[in-house]
Amino acid sequence: MAIYKGMSSEAFKHSLDIQAEQALRSLPGFDLLARKFVEFIYERPQMISGMMLTHPFSVERVRYLKDWAVSPEYEQIKQGNDSSFVSYRKL
Repeated sequence: MAIYKGMSSEAFKHSLDIQAEQALRSLPGFDLLARKFVEFIYERPQMISGMMLTHPFSVERVRYLKDWAVSPEYEQIKQGNDSSFVSYRKL
């Protein structure tokens, strides 16, 4: 990437872009709207995908839990028909 010393980013902006940006910034609440847009459209999805990639559960563990959630054994536990399962609600 080239570095241009002594040159600001303003030098690369077109005059009509500068006018459009000033017009948008003059609208009340535009800064808040722009920040929230960036937060919900870009930053949060990036954060969520990053959290999913660093979650301590392995892919195999998630698959196991997903399969177990639809298993007949789990259905019996949910219905209260499994004698090996102790429910504290019944105590």
